[in-house]
Amino acid sequence: MHATPAISSDVPNTRDAMPPDTSLRHVHLAFGRSVALVMGVNAYTRGIPPLNTAKRDAEAVGGLLETGHGFTTLVLRDENVTRERVRSMLANKLRDELGEALSSHDRLLLYFAGHGLSLPSDRGPEGQLLLADADPADTRTFLTMSELRKLLGGLPCRHVLIVLDCCFAGTFRWAGNRIDRGASGPAYRETLERFVKYRAWQVLVSASHDQTALDAVSTLRSNTRLSANDIGALAACRPEAASHSPFAAALLRGLQGEADYTKDGLIVAAELELFVRDVVERATGVHQTPQLYKLEQHDRGEFVFQVPGAPLDLARAPSLSMEACPYQGLRPYGFAEILGLSGAGKSSLLAAGLVPAVRALRDWTVIEARPDTTPEVTLRDRIEVPNSAGVDAGRTLLERITAWLSVHVSDQLCLAIDQAEWFEMLVASDVRDGVLGGLAQALEAHADRLRVVLTLRSEFEPVFRTSALAQFWDDAVYVVPTPAHHDLREIIERPARAVELSFEPSSLVDTLIDEVLQAPGGLPLLSVGLRELYIRCVTRNRDRLLTEDDYLRMGRLSGALAQRATALLQELVAEDAAYSATARRVFLRLVVQRDGEWSRRRAHRDEFLFAEAAENRRASRLLDTFRNAHLVILDKDEWEPAHDWLVRGWPMFSMWRTQFGAKALKLQRELAPAARRWRAERRTSDLWSHDQRLRDAWAAMHTPGSWLNMQERAFVLASMRHRSVRLYAALAIVLLAGITGFAVWDLYYRQHIYYFSDYVRRWGEPEGIGTLTESQARARARTIKLVRRGHLGHVTYVAVVNGGNAVACPSFGDSSSAPELTIGIAALARRAPCQWEFAYESDTDTVSKETARDATGHVLYKLQYRGDAKDHQYAAFLNERDFDATIARGDAELVEFKRSPGGRDIETRYRRRDGELGVNQHGVAAEQMEYDDDGHVTHVRYFDTSGKPVRHKEGIAGYRTTFDPRGNPIEVTLFDEVDRPVLHKDHFAGYQSRFDTQGNEIERLFFDESRRRTKHAVGAAGYQVEFDSHGNPSRVVYLDEGLKPVRIRENVAGHRSVFDPQGHEIERWYLDESGNLTRNAAGVVGHRSTFDQSGRETSRTYLNEAGTPMRSTENIAEYRSIYDTEGNEKQRSFFDEAGLPTLNKNGIAGYFSVFGEYGEERKRMYFDEAGQSTRNKKWVAGYQLEFDKRGHEIRHTLLDEYGAPTRNSDGVAEYQLSYDERGNQTAIAYFDERRRPCGQEGVAVIRMRYNTQDELVERVGYDLDGKIVFTKPADR
Repeated sequence: MHATPAISSDVPNTRDAMPPDTSLRHVHLAFGRSVALVMGVNAYTRGIPPLNTAKRDAEAVGGLLETGHGFTTLVLRDENVTRERVRSMLANKLRDELGEALSSHDRLLLYFAGHGLSLPSDRGPEGQLLLADADPADTRTFLTMSELRKLLGGLPCRHVLIVLDCCFAGTFRWAGNRIDRGASGPAYRETLERFVKYRAWQVLVSASHDQTALDAVSTLRSNTRLSANDIGALAACRPEAASHSPFAAALLRGLQGEADYTKDGLIVAAELELFVRDVVERATGVHQTPQLYKLEQHDRGEFVFQVPGAPLDLARAPSLSMEACPYQGLRPYGFAEILGLSGAGKSSLLAAGLVPAVRALRDWTVIEARPDTTPEVTLRDRIEVPNSAGVDAGRTLLERITAWLSVHVSDQLCLAIDQAEWFEMLVASDVRDGVLGGLAQALEAHADRLRVVLTLRSEFEPVFRTSALAQFWDDAVYVVPTPAHHDLREIIERPARAVELSFEPSSLVDTLIDEVLQAPGGLPLLSVGLRELYIRCVTRNRDRLLTEDDYLRMGRLSGALAQRATALLQELVAEDAAYSATARRVFLRLVVQRDGEWSRRRAHRDEFLFAEAAENRRASRLLDTFRNAHLVILDKDEWEPAHDWLVRGWPMFSMWRTQFGAKALKLQRELAPAARRWRAERRTSDLWSHDQRLRDAWAAMHTPGSWLNMQERAFVLASMRHRSVRLYAALAIVLLAGITGFAVWDLYYRQHIYYFSDYVRRWGEPEGIGTLTESQARARARTIKLVRRGHLGHVTYVAVVNGGNAVACPSFGDSSSAPELTIGIAALARRAPCQWEFAYESDTDTVSKETARDATGHVLYKLQYRGDAKDHQYAAFLNERDFDATIARGDAELVEFKRSPGGRDIETRYRRRDGELGVNQHGVAAEQMEYDDDGHVTHVRYFDTSGKPVRHKEGIAGYRTTFDPRGNPIEVTLFDEVDRPVLHKDHFAGYQSRFDTQGNEIERLFFDESRRRTKHAVGAAGYQVEFDSHGNPSRVVYLDEGLKPVRIRENVAGHRSVFDPQGHEIERWYLDESGNLTRNAAGVVGHRSTFDQSGRETSRTYLNEAGTPMRSTENIAEYRSIYDTEGNEKQRSFFDEAGLPTLNKNGIAGYFSVFGEYGEERKRMYFDEAGQSTRNKKWVAGYQLEFDKRGHEIRHTLLDEYGAPTRNSDGVAEYQLSYDERGNQTAIAYFDERRRPCGQEGVAVIRMRYNTQDELVERVGYDLDGKIVFTKPADR
């Protein structure tokens, strides 16, 4: 090989590039070429002070690399080290200098000795190399280290080592990660093969990012290459004569062989850094700290040198055999536990490490769980066995696991149980032992396919060592170690490097480490503290520094949590002082004391439902605020403080505990799980009927500002009632000779609540279909709630409820055999029946009266049942005063039920007072129903008064429904009079649905008569829905025929929503096809709503992208509603962005309404910003309506400010309307203020004509003389 003279700066002779020699007789033979680009600058051409040793250092390093290590060396000195030349050489991959560009077989060592500088930038401290042509007056002539990094990044070399001997060389570290310092262990031939096989891109710097590098050992105490942090200070440098810089001297010694600590003839970069650092720090008194970093391109390789003249003395690695296995347990274990102190990172290791890794394996299923107050039920429910599998899901944990494995025959199951200490802290020992025993049985029965992993705080280990899991305990224990000093440094610095942040001063990192090491379980504390430092940096927004000043201002790490929590609470209290008491009620439910130490506690979200709606709103907002700040966590349905430090270190907790009192806190800790257990099981044995604690709980419930929540109140009341009943029962035993009064009361009088997926009528009484638990009901959008008076008594109340147990309207497409009819005019109010009350005839034991209400409690209709025969019964429609009434938009006053032998309604007929068939509000005289074996309505047909099939007002003559085994309606098909598919008036002939495991409809796709996907009238061929844990539709996406997001008529492709605990939609945000925020047809991005206790929307505010109020196309930013005692909206007012009254686009600031006895709007008057009567842009101040007995609007009169008839801008003061017997509008006529016929644009009357399917066919307009003015088809 021909080497280039070390002092040459001309183009050298080079040997040809060649592939590596894998025999490893010599290190440099493992690469095609070993190339060194060595640069040293003493003399600067533009006024920068010269250096003494840089050129000499470069020549010495270049010579040693050439003669001792086989490198092809390119040495550039002084005036040859220019910015453009270096950029050109690296950009061309040294092609001109070597004759052939660098390749992936080559390795490169770049060495620079000269001036270095650190300048501030918007990305943190920016390192600068001052080459020979650097101009101190123009920083653009400097070579930034980031540019050097980019130039080198374009090279294909497998190994690159950058050596920088200049001031602030450590600023190159922003490109990569620090390599832990430490001597290498024994190296084998296989080790070297790995080093050279994989990429090694490393940087060895002579000084840290905030240190200057000394020019010469002899001038150590007086001169440096850079004596200050700015260019002007360079002129003060006056170096004296010396041989080499401290760093270069150490580097030369190390490369000559002194860095070979293991004496195997091999020097790796880590050994070189260790040697150089020790030598330089001793020589400089730790004023200069060489460091080694790895760059982004680095893999598992290592830049290596061979000691000059020494052979490689590398043994073969031990052969791999079971005897040589370094691990004591390299075999599968059915059970493993992760132990550690609080805050050691156990949950993170499980959730972010182990669980994703196992899920990535083929044929593995991971089920995660955390203990709660009913741990066996929770674990069992998490292990879902589909009903369609035809397998008994089992009642015990072992049976459920066995069933799951029998269904998933090719899968292995891993149960990942986090925070197992809650088995001990939340439940009684017998419950805990039962669960652990079930796990032990399952592990024994399914050792080949079941794995159980749990995390546990170390102090709880003795409890589990003596449990049923003891036989597995010592097999596979992993103790999460306390992070060492270097681990913490990596935790702190690595995220900062990723976003170009730096610490000011750099010693702040050591301060943080020291505080974490002194705090038990300090990792969560560090997490919150670093986040707070980051927030302060971003808020300041003028640098990229995490500063010691911010650290001290936030009260160090220990004070960061407390300061953050206090600030959030103060903001809420400033808005409403009631938040102070709410915070105490809420947060004291999140603590528990064990062995004298306070810890965080998980509390089910039901614990935060209180008697007052305002308190519920405050509690919800308080928890959401702290969750957004990452101080509390909502895991499924349970709230929990994010850190034990919040419980122990926030002074507010200490104050609240003192105010609350130890006795009350102990009572609360015992009452909450007791109430929840009773609510889930409804066992009277769980009540505190004869418990001494009942007296204290009763007193607490009647204390002003009581802390009891809804379920605790219900539990205490039930306990008191049961206590009283037991007294009566005792008396009954004496009087009735052994017949217990309680048994009679429980069987016939005590109220029981049940939940179902659907219901059917049997002899007029509701009967549930598809039993649900209360927890299942809370995860559904719609559930049927039945209240029965006694186990053997009658159903007295039925309601459609949402996941918050609040009454909710049935969703579109809900099918039920219950007559959903509305008397009088109430249908105009667009109310839907969603709760029913039932009374019974004592003599016949049949339903005697039924009352239907909407979600607000407003009565929609009443049915008074008549007749004794169960299989054939009549009922009369009654108004709210119990007088006979016709149903809305129909002429029937009676409904006749014909029932099957099993009591189900198989035909319903609507009759007038004279007994003849009439029609209901849908134009139907009779309905026939068919059922499946479970009682679901599968087929409905409609008939007219002559008994012939007829189309419903929606354009269909009936429908068929198909249910899955879980009772979900997965397909609905619409048909005409002869059972052929037919289009609904909204342009679809049916739809198919998918449901989640909770029974929520997550997808609906519409199809036409040919069963091809088609668009609904709103503009979508279907939709998909995501639900939150309470069954609320949190996200809806509309789909086209290709199942891609599509915009509907409202100009949105979907929306996401936020709900309060009662299931009210308090926020809605509109989305485009990509899921980004967009504006709807009204020009708004979203809206925010408030509701009263009856669930009525009291305000709606339109929002822009920033979440602040904006005006819609109606020219209003908000409207507010006021309701009368019957739930009618009697006033609506409009407001601008500032909350001030404003005029909408029609020129009014709101309106007042007057309603009739059936909820119909009879009169509306407009008002202006001052609340005074005003006219709109059509020049009317309001209107008055009249209806016929079927609820059809027959007169619409326009009014002036004084309530007198007036003409609008079209010259019309009144509209009169008429209808046919099926309720179709047949004519509209125009009149003036004196009710004289008049014309609107020459038209005095318009008549409409319909076909037999009630479809509008034609409109004909007539003038005042009866002459035809126009004839228009329906589509015009």
